[in-house]
Amino acid sequence: MRAILLFTGLVLNLILSAQNVAQNYQHHDVMGIRIGKSNGGFAEFGFGYKGIINLGLSFQLY
Repeated sequence: MRAILLFTGLVLNLILSAQNVAQNYQHHDVMGIRIGKSNGGFAEFGFGYKGIINLGLSFQLY
């Protein structure tokens, strides 16, 4: 059985360096889609540190 999941998201990362300098990285997924259950592919459309379009394959263990 195939599963289709639509999603949005927000990622906020704060990194502290050894010199106590904070760097803030953000990424906003405006729209994402994942097709498949344990084996699947995904596409994310957004903006931020991951770029505009992200495509990939995934495997879930559970």
